[in-house]
Formats: sequence, structure tokens, C-alpha cells
Amino acid sequence: MVYKKKKIHLVTTKTPHRISFAGGGSDIPYYYKKFGGSFINCTIDKFVYVTVKRHHEIFNENFRIMYSKTEHANKLFEIKNDITRTCLKILKIKEPILICTYSDLHEGSGLGSSSSFAVGLLNALYAFKGIKVDKKKLAKMACKIEIDLLNKNCGIQDQYSVAIGGLNKFDVNKKGIVKFRKINIKEKNLKKLFKYFILVWSKKKRKVDNILKSYDKKNLKNIQLIKNNVNYIEKILINKKISLIKIGKFLSNSWVLKKKISNKISNNKLDSIYKKIIKIGAIGGKLSGAGGGGFFFFVMSKIINFNKIQKSSKTSIMKVGYYPYGSKVINKIYYE
Repeated sequence: MVYKKKKIHLVTTKTPHRISFAGGGSDIPYYYKKFGGSFINCTIDKFVYVTVKRHHEIFNENFRIMYSKTEHANKLFEIKNDITRTCLKILKIKEPILICTYSDLHEGSGLGSSSSFAVGLLNALYAFKGIKVDKKKLAKMACKIEIDLLNKNCGIQDQYSVAIGGLNKFDVNKKGIVKFRKINIKEKNLKKLFKYFILVWSKKKRKVDNILKSYDKKNLKNIQLIKNNVNYIEKILINKKISLIKIGKFLSNSWVLKKKISNKISNNKLDSIYKKIIKIGAIGGKLSGAGGGGFFFFVMSKIINFNKIQKSSKTSIMKVGYYPYGSKVINKIYYE
């Protein structure tokens, strides 16, 4: 008896967001192609979900793309969402398809939203085609789409972080070859860190392209200093007895260096939020991502009362947990 291979009807992927500890800026191509890059980041329990489903012929359109907007298109070039359009083109998806995206956080968060979507969509489309793909290839493909094909001003750390997952140190050479290894942190220290971590919403979305365009390419010494601190924070993280004070101060010092890269990274409003959280009890912190808005990432000196701190600071605060995995398929349905 010959069995026909079942067609996949629907696939859903789950891809984490990330926070960055050190090395941000050294993952931008114009920098690492001259000096090489190094960065440490960590995935968290906030996610982007992407569902890919065969679209029935009874519908009027070949493509229905649902995110913050809903698109209807018959031709690939008609799709306005550039990441979706490019992913479909590269993977040569021709059959009618529906793509639905939903996220725990909105775009412009500074926590890798765009790259989480790109990696999650690629993962879903590969699975939809019945192709197994390793995590490093997912990251490499997402970088190619965002940087090479769409000419986005962004780095490569987000794609690698959310594809691979966990707490890692990444090194990239001048040729763009990326190597990574897990940070050997004790489980009790990891739990302690996330017990005192908070994210604070700046109430401002930002476009990473605009921020990175403002980086002064002639003055790269501050990115160099930020990169040089990567080994220092790694030593703190793997210490038998982890120091929240050292990590908090490290983040604050990194924030001071980062603000010197461009005058668009911070402003009076962002500086005011930062000062309020420090006054309330943060040891230190920094704005996540390229800057200009999104979430602040703070280390607190004590476990906070959320209601009290939100009232006194007039900000939105979020607790996050550690998530050790990268993008993965969480649902796959076949035709009967």
C-alpha cells in the first residue's frame, strides 16, 4: 500500500524577544566589518507568534496578511509588509496563503520585535514547506532579508539571539562569520537576576532605521568602549556569587557611553524617566535596543511594589522572565 505524504494545513511558531547586556552597536555591519563585534544578550518570556495557513480558493485574494493591519493581495509585489513579501519570495511560496501575526509587545519596543517576526515567519514558512532548518541558518537568513535585501539600518544580534535562544555571548569577525557560546551562569544566579529585573515603557515607539542613521560613523570610539566591556560583564555573570550592584552600575555606565554615539539616542523626556526609576530604587539600567524610545531595562535594589512604583513614576512597568529557547514550531496541523 502506498501512502501519500500529508499536506501541511497550518503552522504556528513562537519566537522570543530579547534583552541586551553588552556590546550593542558592535553588531552593526559598518562597525564589525572594520573591527569585529562582540555582544551578550538573553531571550525573555515575551513572544511573537506567527501562523501560516493555506488559504482556501473560495476567497478572492491569494494572500491575506494580518498584523497591526490586514492586507489583501493577489500578486506578491502588492504586499506592503516588506519582510513578509521578501520571505515569501525567497522561499518561493506560490500557493494561496494566510499569515497572521500577534505579539506580546508592540513594534518599536527596542526588544527585537522586527527580527523576532522575521525569524518566526521564516521558521513557519520552512515548516509549512516541510523543510527542517537549523537555528543558525534561520538567523543568517533573517539578517540577509533585513540588511542585504531590504537595506535596513540594523545590526545582527537580534536575529541570532531570538533564533538561538538563551543567554549567549556572540562574536562576529570582519567577514561577518558569527560564533556563539552559552554563558555558563548558575541557575540560582539567573533566577536572582530576573527577580530584580524590570522593563519600563518609555511611551515612545521608535524606528531603528532613523536612530542608527544618526550614529556618527566617524566617531566609533564609544562603540569600541562598549564592545570592550563585554568580557567584563561576562565575568560578573559567571561569578559564583552574582553582584546586582555591579550589573546595575555596568548597565548605567553603558548607557552613558551609548548616549555619546548620537544625540537621538536620548532626550529630556527619556532622561526624566531614567532619573525617576533610579530615585525609586533602581541600581542602574539603560534603554534597550538602538535608543530613542522603547523599553528601559533596569536592575532594582529590591523587589518592587508595582502599583506603588507606577503611581509615583507615572510609567508602565513590566516584569519579565528568562526563556532558554529560540524560535520554535509549537503547532502543526495536517489535512486529514
